[in-house]
Amino acid sequence: MADNSASFRETLMPPWWGWIAGALLGLGAGLIFYMGGNVWYRLLPLAVFPVVVLIGMWWLGRLAVSVSDEASGEGAEDWDGAWFHVDDAKLPAWAIGEVEVLRGHALSDMLSVGAHPLGFVVQRPWCRAAVLVRLADEDDPTPYWIVSSRRPEELAEALAAVRDAAGPRPEPGRSARTGREPRLEKA
Repeated sequence: MADNSASFRETLMPPWWGWIAGALLGLGAGLIFYMGGNVWYRLLPLAVFPVVVLIGMWWLGRLAVSVSDEASGEGAEDWDGAWFHVDDAKLPAWAIGEVEVLRGHALSDMLSVGAHPLGFVVQRPWCRAAVLVRLADEDDPTPYWIVSSRRPEELAEALAAVRDAAGPRPEPGRSARTGREPRLEKA
């Protein structure tokens, strides 16, 4: 199991200027639908559109990226080692293969021309770098994960540390924690 020095956590919220730009964008959209006059229902788009845009930005920015040593949630009974979490998606440390930091043209190529149709991509336009994680699991059809990050070097170091400290891949059909077959729930 990995030590706590390998843990990493980041929330991909927009920068301060993104909130101002979003409010102005919402105000501009509200002006398009503004019908003139000072009656309350005609002013409604000027109030509603900026709020809707800011709520949408908050929703997009709430995404958390973390590397943790704890096993929790679905699948935790099968592996008690470190995990790579990207919002609701989880990758056990034994499945982490090659880790690479992407910036500039390398990131653009991996998101366009070099993209694999089964690749797992979480990209935020306000993050100018990402981490490419190639999967070491031959049974998984997903060849890689690309995850945006403001601190890609730290994320890559944390992923490499938990990968190096992870145990071997559990035998298919057996729990890595207990060595027994998992319990089946009755319907």
